[in-house]
Amino acid sequence: AHRVIQGKNVVVTGSNRGIGLQFVKQFLAKGNSVVATARNVGKATELQRLADESQGKLTIAPLDVADPASIEKFPSAIPFEHVDLLINNAGVGTFERTLSVTTAALMVDTFKVNTLGPLLVCKEMLAANMIGGTKGSIVANVTSKMGSIDDNGSGGSYAYRASKVALNMVTRSFSKVALN
Repeated sequence: AHRVIQGKNVVVTGSNRGIGLQFVKQFLAKGNSVVATARNVGKATELQRLADESQGKLTIAPLDVADPASIEKFPSAIPFEHVDLLINNAGVGTFERTLSVTTAALMVDTFKVNTLGPLLVCKEMLAANMIGGTKGSIVANVTSKMGSIDDNGSGGSYAYRASKVALNMVTRSFSKVALN
């Protein structure tokens, strides 16, 4: 069954371009109130244009998912009390193909953005009572086929693959414990 999300409060992280920007456009077109995030709001010109045309339905908030202090402040930038749908889309693609170019710094930085960022966003929003509760919420963490252990036919891309496998486990654990 096809379910249309309409008239809801939606948050999309990493929404200044690509998939995140398209999420924002689609949710606005369905009459949702949307919070879109960008690391640098001043450079998010397409989001600014959409906000100007949205009749107050789009809020642009600064968020750097690699920065725990930014994540801690983020719930206070959301103009509604309850979030019906949270899409953790912010991420980084590090497609180093060989082990020889994979470094500890690359692994840590990729995990920080792709795994720890979405987890901490969920943690802060749950602590602020913005997701979950009696109204319920949907949390969607954008992952990748490259995060599949079974479907890894090519190898390589160690940092990205490992961060997405870890995100899949974080998502599974969060769904069992935090949102019932």
